[in-house]
Amino acid sequence: MIFSFYLAHHSKNALNVIGDGLEPVYRGLEALGHDVVGFATSLLPAPAVNVFPEFFEDDGFVNSLLAAKRAQGAQFPLGLLCTEDLDGGTPAVSDTDHQRRRANLRRLLPAADFVWTTLPLVDELEGLGGAGKAARLDYGWAEGCVPAAPPITQPSLRDMDVYFYGSDTPYRNTVADALRARGLAVFLGRQEFFPSYAADDVCRRSKLVLAMRADAADRFLPPAGIVKALHFVTAVVAERAGGGAFYGYTQATDAAGLAQLVTDTVRGGRFVELGLDAQARFRAATSMRDTLARALVLPALKALA
Repeated sequence: MIFSFYLAHHSKNALNVIGDGLEPVYRGLEALGHDVVGFATSLLPAPAVNVFPEFFEDDGFVNSLLAAKRAQGAQFPLGLLCTEDLDGGTPAVSDTDHQRRRANLRRLLPAADFVWTTLPLVDELEGLGGAGKAARLDYGWAEGCVPAAPPITQPSLRDMDVYFYGSDTPYRNTVADALRARGLAVFLGRQEFFPSYAADDVCRRSKLVLAMRADAADRFLPPAGIVKALHFVTAVVAERAGGGAFYGYTQATDAAGLAQLVTDTVRGGRFVELGLDAQARFRAATSMRDTLARALVLPALKALA
């Protein structure tokens, strides 16, 4: 099958944010023998499957999708990929119309043939779009996500103490400021404003990645940063919050304890050992190929196979 991931509807800022969440999906599909168009800017006819990562800020674009689906029916296979919690979360790209995105997603769900989500939202999405339509994509090991450069295993060469994954927000800045006050070097900025190669370089050179919600009201901890670090052999300290399927591969605590746990992990000196151990266990226990194989048993996708 051909899976075409349409990204032309995303804002230019969003494109720097979504790659870490999309690449494991691409690699899992390829491992199953499927062809992947990773940056489609036009819609492809059947038998290609058009997949739209959620970013439906433009009413006109959504209207055109709905019209195309009504006119073409089965000749326009339509899939959605939801990686953000629009009902209880902070958008990964801060300058977007959160409410409009949510409203347009709800308009599209009933028309979609299938929906994949990287968060524990299957029941909610099927409640809005129809039973038997959604599948959870639990991130797993994907050989194609391993960086070409070998991991840095000499602790002294990891010159960045903390790579704070995601964009800066008041909630995250409180912890970042506490870490800097303790003398730690912290990399945290507007994620949408720096390119992926820069983020990859910082991740590889960091003693640890800190994964934290953007706001205390967010229901789930986004998994993409943890999965990235596991492929880069970088230890992870994570805020314990909802949707934490990956806590077993991290050092986890609640928000109040993060600054101390990060400080102890950095100064304890075992961060390379922790990263190597976590990656070995993640690689042995998970598979993005198997995750996608399970997702492809949805009725609409079985009919297209």
